[in-house]
Amino acid sequence: MEDCIHGEDLWLYEFYLSGELIDRFSTMPEYWGELSPEEKTSPRGDAELLARHWPGSKVDAVKRYLCNWEKMDEIWSGVLGKAYQDDRYAYGDCWQSTDFLRKLGTSYPENV
Repeated sequence: MEDCIHGEDLWLYEFYLSGELIDRFSTMPEYWGELSPEEKTSPRGDAELLARHWPGSKVDAVKRYLCNWEKMDEIWSGVLGKAYQDDRYAYGDCWQSTDFLRKLGTSYPENV
């Protein structure tokens, strides 16, 4: 899995299995512009797929992270807060990806 924080605006991942991209997710998929029809139909954050292929992963432990921030007006008013009660970071904070990685049983590299 490749996890990325971009300019403290968003976070995203690409998930590869045997060298093939099988899933991808971005909290702001149209950040760089409108998506092509192909991009709109490509895999977009599939918690069930992660649970099947990531050892120890559980659907219910990660599915709330996989939402589009651009389509959630409530986030910016602080209504939704965090994906899970034990998270450190809320929706709208790019460091939420570290909570997501923790739920997968891994961590964000400290020295990048």
